[in-house]
Amino acid sequence: MNADIIKIKNFVKYWSGHGYEKGEAQPFWLAFIRDIFGINQFTSEAYLSNGSTENIFPIGNCICCLIL
Repeated sequence: MNADIIKIKNFVKYWSGHGYEKGEAQPFWLAFIRDIFGINQFTSEAYLSNGSTENIFPIGNCICCLIL
């Protein structure tokens, strides 16, 4: 079985029925980026006009902005 499929299946198995949506949103997405893409920490923060900050992750040639 492909290693990526195994990672995805393990992630789904762990998170199925785990916690509640509002309270687990940030841990879920951080674990998703870590477990599926292998990125352990964000590289920078984007500062938005409303005063909030967003984590930015490089994924291949793309950028993923985690807005929570």
